[in-house]
Amino acid sequence: MSSTSLTQTMPTDIRAQFENISKALDEKDRQFDTLQIVSVTPDLPDLKFKQVQISGQGIKHIDAQLLKGTTKSVAKLSFNLLNLTDNIDIFNLILDQNIAEISGNAFRSLGSSLRYMEISMANITAISDNAFAFDDSLKTNLRLVLNNDVINMNGISKAAFKGAKLLVVISIATLDQVHSKCPAPALLKPCQCNDDDVDATVLSCSENMADIKGHFENISKALDEKDRQFEALYISLSNATELPAEAFADLKFKQVLIKGSNIKHIDPQIFKGTTDSVVELQLYWLSIANNSDIFDMINMLDNLEILLIADCNLHTIPENAFKEHKNLTTLKIGGEKLAKISGNAFRALGSSLRYMSISSANITAISDNAFAFDDSLKTNLRLILSTDTIDMSGISKAAFKGAKRPVSLVLLDDKTITYLDESTFSTFMTENPLNEVITQINCNECRNAWLMKPEFKSHVNGIYCTNGLDLNDPTNFAGC
Repeated sequence: MSSTSLTQTMPTDIRAQFENISKALDEKDRQFDTLQIVSVTPDLPDLKFKQVQISGQGIKHIDAQLLKGTTKSVAKLSFNLLNLTDNIDIFNLILDQNIAEISGNAFRSLGSSLRYMEISMANITAISDNAFAFDDSLKTNLRLVLNNDVINMNGISKAAFKGAKLLVVISIATLDQVHSKCPAPALLKPCQCNDDDVDATVLSCSENMADIKGHFENISKALDEKDRQFEALYISLSNATELPAEAFADLKFKQVLIKGSNIKHIDPQIFKGTTDSVVELQLYWLSIANNSDIFDMINMLDNLEILLIADCNLHTIPENAFKEHKNLTTLKIGGEKLAKISGNAFRALGSSLRYMSISSANITAISDNAFAFDDSLKTNLRLILSTDTIDMSGISKAAFKGAKRPVSLVLLDDKTITYLDESTFSTFMTENPLNEVITQINCNECRNAWLMKPEFKSHVNGIYCTNGLDLNDPTNFAGC
């Protein structure tokens, strides 16, 4: 069954009910996507479920063998509104409101795949030493969210978050911690605020301001500290030529978008006062005179997760353009004038990076180790190069060397690539057994015939021929 859901408000003889269902079905028909249980908890024979949801205030105990017979099929398990008398029966990341303490080593044995943990309680009174310690040492990121009405800081041990053995990004939210509501329009003018979503106040400034820094300082002075937090800031200025240091005073924004075709200079200290809060930065259509302005500014933001730069007059991504950004997962850089990617441009970017896109009308040079990194990882990086024109002679033979992780290299929208240079791309393929190239090529071009060699078979599954045939079709490369 491709998508099936079974919802049961259980009878008295729970096990017998499921045994009868099991006996009536062929083995191939005992697989379901979801089981929702309301009221009490059964012992499930050999039915298979991908997702199990258990809810019911009458449930006071869950047998440890509840899922015996279906353990290997369950990928997601959730509990809601239970009244358990013995909390150790379950290890649940969305916890019951009656739970007030997180004991030491509570999650120690959870596997290396854990990336997100959210713990919701009404009242946290104690978090013990090594509460979030783990057995596995990892370089991957864990996002830990504590979502509570009340947190007693005195009850949090000094070693509560010790022993995680991986990078942990902690978000603490309580009902008392809310985003600021929109200030009075007269205070913001010429900017505007939108708070249609009570949890997302967005400040937009699309008219020119004679004194940008002074304007935001006045807003800050008029607001209590708790009201200086906004979800996003959108700035689109047509006449401004520069953005000064500390432009936004101490107002806090998670997302910042800046547009301005006449902006030629941005002070590297523009975000001073709000650097810790910015997790997403988008820059569009700027006329920056000195490329280093952009990178100096970006490198002041320690908590960036998403970075987009589009048509900001970038000509080159310089060597060591970025410092370490431990939380950065997504990087997109594009521009009509972008022509060169220097060696070690991204080397210091952190281990969280999963997606990188570089787009340009004309790439003329990619230097040795342009996409090399400091960290050795087992996780995949999707690297997209999207360009109308690329000069193969300008791509160094070691351009893609030193990534120290599996890379899916995607070449998109290129009207001129007829062949993949063997010396460049064979080096890339052999550096990691999981490296792959995804693109479309001319399979009548003899310079591509090397892709048929057996040693590259696992690296070329994403390469397609412009003639519509599979790469390994025997009629390709005829006469080569």
